[in-house]
Amino acid sequence: MMKIIQLIRGDMKQIKRDSMLAFYGLAPFLLIIVTAAGIPLSAELAAFNITPYRHLIMSFAMLFIPLILGIMSGFILLDERDENMIQYFAVTPLSKRGYVLIRLILPMALTFATAFCCLHPAV
Repeated sequence: MMKIIQLIRGDMKQIKRDSMLAFYGLAPFLLIIVTAAGIPLSAELAAFNITPYRHLIMSFAMLFIPLILGIMSGFILLDERDENMIQYFAVTPLSKRGYVLIRLILPMALTFATAFCCLHPAV
């Protein structure tokens, strides 16, 4: 468990250093805020009502959340490959298999959590 926490800390440091990764980390939450607040607000302000298209808009938002988090995870993997960190993880107790599993499971868990928040913005 400690190995996973250390890997997440390293990811957080990498995200802080790279402004593009920081934006990708915030983008799903910005998307949730825009869809949750923007659809009712646009119904009041716009000349036409987009509320009947709410489900279509939410389905596009639900498609973008895994895309954004997958891109962020992919960029982190590319950065670690460029720095030869994968060979480092191969000789640690984490091993290559554990590294790959963590790199797959963490984005999936984040995607599930943010998608749930997108579907239920009041929760």
